[in-house]
Amino acid sequence: MVVRSSLTNEPATDSRRNAINGLAYRRSVLSIDFGAALRMMRGADPSSVTEILRRAAAGLRATDVVVYLIDFGQTVLEPLPDRTSHPDLPSAEDVATTLAGRCFRDQGIVSAPRDDGIRVWAPVVEGSDRTGVLAVTVPAADDATFTACEELGLFA
Repeated sequence: MVVRSSLTNEPATDSRRNAINGLAYRRSVLSIDFGAALRMMRGADPSSVTEILRRAAAGLRATDVVVYLIDFGQTVLEPLPDRTSHPDLPSAEDVATTLAGRCFRDQGIVSAPRDDGIRVWAPVVEGSDRTGVLAVTVPAADDATFTACEELGLFA
């Protein structure tokens, strides 16, 4: 894809391209209202965390939000119980053999196409400790969407 300057219709320079990409990132992350999410988190019980993240991710049109927490042996990711409905009942994900497990092991975004969009897994980290994975489904994904999902994982 060639990015062109809107003023000259010439190919954009690297700095112009970086500015355009930065704007897409800011728009995507700014569509997540972290302030409102933080206010909702105050005094919330653990079963509300997924619902709060779902509301925060609404700007990304994210659906089927699931938070997975790692077990003590760090071999299985267990879904955090929540009060929302899901197309498929969330179940435990093996760290060694699943995409959620790869996200946890590599501490990076993993995605896969689904019938209803793109499933994105983002690492959940508390301080320097790996604690789990956030899974969301988005209608379409680009670098800015992946970055926003990663930000949600850090927030979780």
